[in-house]
Amino acid sequence: MNSRKYQYFEGNDDKKFNILKMKNYIDTKYEIDKELEKIILPLIKNNKLKILDACCGIGHITKILNKISNKSEILGIDQSKYLIDSANELLGNNNKISFETGDIYEIKEKYKKKFDISISWKTISWLPYYDQMLKDLIHMTKKYIFLSSLFYEGDIDFEIKIREFKKESGKKKFNAYYNVYSLPQLRNFYMD
Repeated sequence: MNSRKYQYFEGNDDKKFNILKMKNYIDTKYEIDKELEKIILPLIKNNKLKILDACCGIGHITKILNKISNKSEILGIDQSKYLIDSANELLGNNNKISFETGDIYEIKEKYKKKFDISISWKTISWLPYYDQMLKDLIHMTKKYIFLSSLFYEGDIDFEIKIREFKKESGKKKFNAYYNVYSLPQLRNFYMD
């Protein structure tokens, strides 16, 4: 992996495009979000936990988690300040929710074993690779880590570069990833 930091935008038009796309997640609960609710509900309902929403975007998972467990403290972190600003506008009026601009790769010591639960939802497929992020989440988490991605049951990872022509950055180059990871290899990685 050449660079661990990765941005999906160039300029204000890309930022507006990303925010509008993510606002759809806030307003609509997708099937994958409903599955997360079912799995996580028994772990967090009526408990006072510290939860990390890693790469939180504008906070759609933070909103779901807070609705399930309003006793828990939830920290949403994203490296894009404009997304954190939007998250604060949408959800920042809750004293159990906070948002922070930061890079998961650079904050792991600050939050070593601080969180009972960490979640990285709809993120790792869009990274150049997941290895360092998963190591850092393990470093920061005491109990449970929840991930969503595109996974394959075989022993093959697929790196898929995409161009979103509607974005400024996509007009010039491949501007994002849509990777599919080997589920058996991810399990092996986690068990090491």
